[in-house]
Amino acid sequence: KIDKEIQVYPIPANESVNILFPIDYIDVRISVIDVTGKQILEKNIGNIPQGEIINLPTSNFPKGTYTVNIISKYSSQAKLIVIN
Repeated sequence: KIDKEIQVYPIPANESVNILFPIDYIDVRISVIDVTGKQILEKNIGNIPQGEIINLPTSNFPKGTYTVNIISKYSSQAKLIVIN
């Protein structure tokens, strides 16, 4: 079981958000969902080593609140982000 949570920052964001992976993750897929439930981005990342930071550009997203779903082979986490 995964103890450490993935960190997503800064919040609120303008141009991009960073996703920090505290441990190794396998077969990572990231999706961004808007408040209506529409998926606006999906990205297959693959394997991510401990401590890696993925930068997710958000400058094309309309202002608002989004859910970032981070799904890997053994776990999934959902994080809220706000775009200003």
